[in-house]
Amino acid sequence: MSDTSKTISYLATALLVAGWAFGSAYFENPVGVAPSEELGQPLFPDFKDSSAARVLEIVNANEELGTRSDLKVSLVDGLWVLPTHGNYPADAANKIRDAATELVGLTVVGVASDLIREHGMYGVVEPSEANVEKAEEGLGTLVVLQGPNGQSLVKMIVGKKDQRDETQRFVRVQGRDRVYVVKFDLEKLPTHFEDWINRDLLNLNPLNVESLTIKDYTATQKNDLRSGRVVVAYDRRFDLTVRYENSKWELDEFVQYKNGKPVADKLLDTEELNQEAFNALKSALDEMQIIDVDRKPEGLGADLRADASFLKNAAGMESLIEKGFSPVSRPGQKDVEILAANGDAIVGLNDGVEYVLRFGGVATDANGGGGGGALNRYVLITARVSPKILAPPQLEVLPPLPAEEKKSADDAAQSDDAQNNSADSDDVEGTDVEGTDVENNDAEGQRSAAELERERIEKENQRKQDDYDEKLQTAQEHVRQLNERFADWYYVVSEDTFKKIHLGRSDVLKEKESVSQEGFGVDAFRSLEEGGIKPPPPAPAAPAPGGFPGGFPGGQPPFGRP
Repeated sequence: MSDTSKTISYLATALLVAGWAFGSAYFENPVGVAPSEELGQPLFPDFKDSSAARVLEIVNANEELGTRSDLKVSLVDGLWVLPTHGNYPADAANKIRDAATELVGLTVVGVASDLIREHGMYGVVEPSEANVEKAEEGLGTLVVLQGPNGQSLVKMIVGKKDQRDETQRFVRVQGRDRVYVVKFDLEKLPTHFEDWINRDLLNLNPLNVESLTIKDYTATQKNDLRSGRVVVAYDRRFDLTVRYENSKWELDEFVQYKNGKPVADKLLDTEELNQEAFNALKSALDEMQIIDVDRKPEGLGADLRADASFLKNAAGMESLIEKGFSPVSRPGQKDVEILAANGDAIVGLNDGVEYVLRFGGVATDANGGGGGGALNRYVLITARVSPKILAPPQLEVLPPLPAEEKKSADDAAQSDDAQNNSADSDDVEGTDVEGTDVENNDAEGQRSAAELERERIEKENQRKQDDYDEKLQTAQEHVRQLNERFADWYYVVSEDTFKKIHLGRSDVLKEKESVSQEGFGVDAFRSLEEGGIKPPPPAPAAPAPGGFPGGFPGGQPPFGRP
């Protein structure tokens, strides 16, 4: 065979091999139709009714962190919930409809590729756990929509934007290799947990905040070497309550703990409440948003109390401790109490409702959802009626009835008559007849006035009681609704919000401006007091004659000389 023939033979063989390889890659999972036939056609021809959607599942991948986040929204017993977040209630009715509407009209604009090896280039690699673990490049967003009986309506992987037209994206139907170009805005499809819920955690009006209480303490677990048991180290620093009056915060109560014992305290003459810090705290309560949730263990009531058997619930104990909460049973108490790693904040509203916030440990958002990997904080929330804000009315004492007054007067008169035996009988008889008419007339008038006054007071007391009962009933219903919402959940809030609410003593108190100018601060005074040394007394007046402040000792000149 000549060299030319050999060359042609080699080229033919190479072309056959290349053609086989290309065909193998191109037709590994053919769609069965030519690309041109799909142009302008719906990507999911069987999905025609957006109201048929019952389940939406979205899977995102974070290539940098090597993690993925699953989000699932389902209609369960007539309510939209998030199964991927413990069936947390979802604000989803309108959002599901809008999302489904976007997908119903999805038509093919173009075909980009049929090659598996190009999936990464278009960002349509399925974000499966295996692909995430292998750190595959070009991971897309999986979108799944199901109908009433679990039938598949939509299953696609959404990839990168088309650089030629950023209103278009590359997508791939799950299970098929062909990469399509469609006109689709992924931003209109909420893909994160916080997009599907009411993020306003407390739902309060800051103008209604009447009191704030800060309980500054830490509660952490540690091993007791003597007993070999895990014990809770409970370190209390102070409790401080302020109330909002006359457009500013006023101190209501201040208790410091020294050697574990409460000691009533008050502000020094050199310090005052930090108004700006409390105003920022109030704003932070209004702006507090949910970043994530986790379901609480069973056995804890809405008031975060449980019976002693909860201490034997290993899974429940582990869940609380992991999130920075310590279940404790105090001597003499039957119930288990929950202490938080980073103290409490109590918020009192003018309608008598109180929120109790217990701040636990750090919650890192590993999935990149909501917090974007930021540092966040667990918090448990309960609600209760404040007997201090919504106190029972002070009712006015009812005056005695006229009959009671007359009986007292008659008893006194009889006592006087028994002791007066020297009076003339005729004079007494005449006087009695005359006086009886007058007294009866006066008594009739007094009785009428007294009864009217008593009736007025009774009506006013009843009005006060009815007003209190109505407010109490409203507050109790509000508390019931709040606890129904809070009862099952650990909430995750941002660390920035936590820092605005979890204030230390140096945050809530500050030096008066006059003291700052004089150069001797509050911290110096507090340090002296805590060290057992009192601040020096005020400077004495100018020395009296003789060189001794206040005069001579004993009022006498020294050495007996005048």
